[in-house]
Amino acid sequence: MSAQDVPAIRTAGLGKRYGSLWALRDCSVSVPRGRVTALVGPNGAGKTTLLKILVGLSAPSAGEASVLGRPPGQTTEFLASIGYLAQDLPLYSRLSVADHLEIGANLNRAWDAAGARARLAGLGIPEDRRVSALSGGQRAQVGLSMALAKRPRVLVLDEPVAALDPLARREFLASLTEAVADGDLSVIMSSHLLHDLQRVCDHIILLAASRTQLTGDIDHVLRTHRWLLGPRRKATDIEPGIEVIKATQTANQTRLLARLSGPVLDSQVGDHRGRAGGHRPGLHGARRRPHRRSADHGKARPVNALIWRLHRNQAYTAGAALAALTCLLLLTGITMAHDYHAFLASCGTTRSCGDATQLLFRGDGAITTLVDATMAVPLLLGVFWGAPMLARELETGTHNLAWTQGVTRRGWLSRNVLWALAAAAAFGTATAVLVSWWRGPQNAVGVPVRLATFTFDIQGIMPAAYTVFAVALGIAAGTIFKRVLPAMAVTFTAFAGLRFLIAEYARPHYLTAITKSLPPFSGNQAAPAGSWVLSNATLGPNGRNYTTGISYQDTPAACRSLGQQAARQNSCLSSHGFHTLITYQPASRFWALQGIEAGIFIALAAALIILAYRVVLTRDA
Repeated sequence: MSAQDVPAIRTAGLGKRYGSLWALRDCSVSVPRGRVTALVGPNGAGKTTLLKILVGLSAPSAGEASVLGRPPGQTTEFLASIGYLAQDLPLYSRLSVADHLEIGANLNRAWDAAGARARLAGLGIPEDRRVSALSGGQRAQVGLSMALAKRPRVLVLDEPVAALDPLARREFLASLTEAVADGDLSVIMSSHLLHDLQRVCDHIILLAASRTQLTGDIDHVLRTHRWLLGPRRKATDIEPGIEVIKATQTANQTRLLARLSGPVLDSQVGDHRGRAGGHRPGLHGARRRPHRRSADHGKARPVNALIWRLHRNQAYTAGAALAALTCLLLLTGITMAHDYHAFLASCGTTRSCGDATQLLFRGDGAITTLVDATMAVPLLLGVFWGAPMLARELETGTHNLAWTQGVTRRGWLSRNVLWALAAAAAFGTATAVLVSWWRGPQNAVGVPVRLATFTFDIQGIMPAAYTVFAVALGIAAGTIFKRVLPAMAVTFTAFAGLRFLIAEYARPHYLTAITKSLPPFSGNQAAPAGSWVLSNATLGPNGRNYTTGISYQDTPAACRSLGQQAARQNSCLSSHGFHTLITYQPASRFWALQGIEAGIFIALAAALIILAYRVVLTRDA
């Protein structure tokens, strides 16, 4: 069989099931090349389901399908051969027409930029206008121009004119007519506007009740099929030579869509529709000029341009915030570092060292609060960057545009994930470096303790690990919920909850804490400098906890007379078995604890990204 003999579209026993419901069942059709096929049927008949299977956005549950002799799928070769325009005209509302043309050029091997621009210019659609400012008809024309600029061999249109006014509908169909007449193109178009389809299509597929009811050339179908109207009777009682395609009944009448092999002899059954007219002007004449596809220009260019155009506003906002934070911390940090070094010089000269913490700040408590607030940076990036990244595409349907360009779904997802995580790591690292440098003098004097909650979270490698995890969490939530607001809410709740649980219940136990027995009522300052004190309890000889104080009755008789002399009383209590147990993590374990916790969050981020991949690559669009 030569390439030209291979049908443009062929299905055999094709079916798609959602749970126990069959959206499409036992669909078997064969569409020759070069035809413009009308896909018709009532709502819920399975038209959109069939088209999504044909373009590789949905996987069949049964049967098989082929387009140009190959099964639909996410390969660059297949994607290059098809053009697709979904019913909701999925375009990026924030981008201009020119942005869309550039995106198409970046995502596809072959791209007819000049032809697309000429079509839009001829229709009076300005390239510098945002899609959100276009009319419905103009949006449909932009979508059609992008689909045709790929130079596809099969064009799939899902209700492209459903929401258009009559004039816009006429212009769209005229544009489609020109495209088919000028090229070696096969088209399948679904619509419920039968009058328009009859004017432009030469092949028909009728779906009803999720099954194929008839298929063939429209002229042949019109000659051999009739709507028959007669008294109510069973469809099986119809005379021989009439094949019932569809039957509907009222209390008194039966209405049949029937395929006829000869005249209707039953006098009680009338031809409700009449004969088809004469020759129907088709979409194209008998002769069509062949359209040569350009040579393969190499691998599809990356989706970096698309990612940048979609997320540049978030990048600008984050960059501006980081720049402002950098300036503020540099100005105050240089002053604080100068004060600290001046203190060290004075201490070395006079041999008299006071409390350095009083010299490091001069009324700039708001700055300290701002530095502590950087703990929220990972959460903000996860909620406002990670969560909307894929959720917005899935919610607005623009993934249908992206996934039917010349880059596979896996390639599109990989680029989005790579850039999101790289940006998260870079921003988290930059914040951590700034804050760690700014808090250098504070860490040197040990106030506040660097291992303590909040202080631990905003220094070292933790901000980068938290940010990567938060963005990965947002991406995973977006792929699962497919809505921006739910994804943002889940990201906020899950991130905040997990951070709290790990800080409170897991971090203290990463490494075995050190426990020391000290004289009773020893304070946290008895632990080595910079230590993170986990617990401090004063216990009696019987193990009873006296941390809040010891009553007169519980005090040993020998120690009662020393009540006003704390040092001697504590010594006496110690001799009677009273002691303080202090448990702490020493300051020297800072990097070890950071490494363990960062590893946990990076591992969780990796698991979330794997989940996102599984959902995106296996779930129907």
